[in-house]
Amino acid sequence: MKVCILAPIHIWSDIRVFKKQAITLYKMGFDVTQICKCEKEEIKYGIRLKSSLVCNKNKLTRMLLTPFLFIQCLKENADIYHCHNPDTLMTVFILRLLGKKVIYDTHEDFSLRILFKEWIPKPLRKVIALIISSTEKLASHCSNHTFVTQERMLKRLSKKTSLLGNLPILSEVELNTKSELNKEFRLVYLGLINESR
Repeated sequence: MKVCILAPIHIWSDIRVFKKQAITLYKMGFDVTQICKCEKEEIKYGIRLKSSLVCNKNKLTRMLLTPFLFIQCLKENADIYHCHNPDTLMTVFILRLLGKKVIYDTHEDFSLRILFKEWIPKPLRKVIALIISSTEKLASHCSNHTFVTQERMLKRLSKKTSLLGNLPILSEVELNTKSELNKEFRLVYLGLINESR
C-alpha cells in the first residue's frame, strides 16, 4: 500500500512528519513518499523524498501554486494521502472530491496560532483565524480522518478526529538513571523559543 505524505513547507527531517510517521509507516511495510522541503529527490531510510513545488516560495506565491502542489501530489497515485497543516487544505478537498483516502493532520491550534503571526496585520488576524478554523473544521468532516496535537482541538473538529500528541521520542532524549532523575527537575522542550512561543 502506498502512502503519500504531503508536508510542503516542512523540512524533510521534521520529527513529527518524517521520524514519527514516515519511518513508522515504512517499518510497517508501507511504500512511503514524502513531498516536503528538501534539496533533491532522494531516498532516506527507505522514504522517497520529493521537493515540494512551494517550499521555497513566499506565502502569497504558495497560495497561488496550490493547484500545482495538488498535481504533484496526484502524480504519486497513492492509496492514502496524509496532508499536514492549513497549507494543504485545498488539496484535501480536491483529493476527497476525486474519491481519494485522505488524512488531515494539524500540528497546532491555528485558530489561536494565527493571532500571533506578526506578518499578518493585526486587524486581519481574528478574521483569518476564523477562516482557517472553519476551513479546518470542514476538512475534518470531509477527510477520512483527522489528527490533532492538542486536546482542546478535538472539540471543534469532527468526530473522526484523534489526538496524536507531539511528545518527544524518549530514545532520543538523554535521560540519566532513575535515582539521578529523583534528585533533579528536568524540563524538556522541543521547538523554537521565540516571542510567540
